[in-house]
Amino acid sequence: MMKYLWITAFFISFFLILSCGKNKNQSNEKRKNEAEIIHPNKNKTVSSQSQEVSSKSACFKKIWGPVRISSTSATPYGLSGATGVGQVGVTWIEPSLYTSNVYFARISSEGTVQKIPVTKKASAYAPTDTAWTGRDFAIAWGDDRQRRIEIFTARVSPTGKISSGARQFTFTRPVKEGDIYSSDSSKEPALLNYNENLLIVWGGPGDRGRQQMYHSIVSKKGKALYEPYELTKGPFDHGSFRLAPVDGGVAFLFCVNPGGENQIWRGIMEGIPPKVTSFPSMIAATKFFPCQPVEIPVAGKNLIMWVEKAKESGLEQTGNIKIVSTLPSGELGAASTVNEVTIVNYRAKLNAGRPFDAVSTGKHFAIAWTSPRTTQGEKIEEEKIQNIDVGIFSEAGEKLCEPYRVDAPGLFPDDPRILYSGFEKRFIIVWTDRLPGEIAFSVEVEGIEISFNE
Repeated sequence: MMKYLWITAFFISFFLILSCGKNKNQSNEKRKNEAEIIHPNKNKTVSSQSQEVSSKSACFKKIWGPVRISSTSATPYGLSGATGVGQVGVTWIEPSLYTSNVYFARISSEGTVQKIPVTKKASAYAPTDTAWTGRDFAIAWGDDRQRRIEIFTARVSPTGKISSGARQFTFTRPVKEGDIYSSDSSKEPALLNYNENLLIVWGGPGDRGRQQMYHSIVSKKGKALYEPYELTKGPFDHGSFRLAPVDGGVAFLFCVNPGGENQIWRGIMEGIPPKVTSFPSMIAATKFFPCQPVEIPVAGKNLIMWVEKAKESGLEQTGNIKIVSTLPSGELGAASTVNEVTIVNYRAKLNAGRPFDAVSTGKHFAIAWTSPRTTQGEKIEEEKIQNIDVGIFSEAGEKLCEPYRVDAPGLFPDDPRILYSGFEKRFIIVWTDRLPGEIAFSVEVEGIEISFNE
């Protein structure tokens, strides 16, 4: 009898194991199908109709924010930022009655903010720039406390300690009677981590009293490691400097303004110290103000972006983002328009902030831009002067999903910066704002997540 009971128990156990295995496989298959539905644009077997639907779906989600970093009685300006390890660093200038001081903030991917004063009783001059060196954050700005603007630098550790305080980097000749103020200054610094060195470019006095572009390497103590080199020469002021890594070297961008037409120029330098190997040539002419080109590496090539003016009405101008990519030969392809991005810049000629910023995610790129306020017929649906939108695009500039509108609490969100943390697939958006019902301004930050895989 016991023998038959053991045999019966054996067969029951055997069929139960088979049943559980089948259910487990079905459950795994179900989860697999659900994952494909969540990320249909990554499924190569879906139909073109499914891809079209997915490309128009929302792929951004707010994780936290907005968080107010600071509140001041005048507009903060000179925003810049860089991505470190598990955090981003943001630099800006807060003006007051007699001084303008530099502040730095460490922002975690979860939205924890540490605000750090970098200067006291300074006369800081925008723009600032921020770079991650692989060990710490480096920041640079101008200061005009001596009747001329000089470049200062500082270093901030990943724990928020200022390891090298405000150090004067440039020393131009003493001011003499009859000097032209702008030509006797060093300003507009831009930073880049290059071959484990901190490369810096800036505008300094050059031929015929015009601002030219210089470069050097910044030591950990804020000193120049070699005599500054003059990168550009010409009869016009050079400004809006940007740096970007390229194969074996660095691309440098700048703007000139002959006859009121902003021109964007680009050159290449290589080596340590860097030497110009491809002399600057003009990329585009644009009448949009300010002239603020951006260059980022995306999918094995570099993309250069700028705004081309579409129209102007009173203090408001609108334009579209143009894009050009580098070819395998190192030359530039034809310019095209980034899909469905319209930029508005209110008070464009009264020192408003930069109208857009871009960041690479590796295979794609994202843009944060100042967008027109929503209108319906003659009725303005929002009190905001403008908004900030975020979109993600393919390397060809095609829209991959619907733009996300930043949850800005104020009336005048402006001067956006966008940073990307690849590990969490999160974007950190920073901007300045005008607080409603108050004569006060703020720096705000928000974290959003991207919901499709690279």
